[in-house]
Amino acid sequence: MQKPREEFLDNLPTHWHKFGVEGGIQPAKSAGAKGVNVIADRLQDIDSKWHHCFDVVTMFDVFEHLINPLEGIKQAEYLLKPGGVMLISTGDMNAWTWRWFKGNHWYLQTPLHLSFATRQFFDYVEKKLPLKVKSVYQIPHQLGSSREVWDERVKAVYYECWQRGGFWRLPQRAILSIPQYSHLKHLTSVPWTMKLGDHFLVICLKPIF
Repeated sequence: MQKPREEFLDNLPTHWHKFGVEGGIQPAKSAGAKGVNVIADRLQDIDSKWHHCFDVVTMFDVFEHLINPLEGIKQAEYLLKPGGVMLISTGDMNAWTWRWFKGNHWYLQTPLHLSFATRQFFDYVEKKLPLKVKSVYQIPHQLGSSREVWDERVKAVYYECWQRGGFWRLPQRAILSIPQYSHLKHLTSVPWTMKLGDHFLVICLKPIF
């Protein structure tokens, strides 16, 4: 299955010029495979000649790896032309699964994920940077059928009921009594419910004036 970033790149018009900032062990190889010209390994290493050069800047699977997200967005904003668009996707801590799982949310399970956002954070971005939040869309980390989404909801509810114990054993047992979900009795680690809408896509505009 392709990652969202790869699907996005594959569906861009072929005449678009694509540039990227790609960290990792082999950045040029991973980005170049999609026709992306790598201009730096880190946002802070981008040469100033690239400032105000781009119509669109994307930050997919980036925000959560930043130690200082506001500074990272600021560095990316430098790249935009006036009137340009920035697309940012990351985990949405306002989503019900984040509140339900609390510190157990699956997106917290990797040590490489350092930062997470709320809608209020992007209100703060608007105050600090020359960006205007145009739209916010709730999205899943991966697309899934309606049945897959429903099954992941049940799995999320079951696991946290099991974790909490006490009164919560009642809905846990009710779920296990449904034949199609009896297998959940073997679930002992946080489910990676990637098809639930616990991320968001934030679309920002850089004003012309």
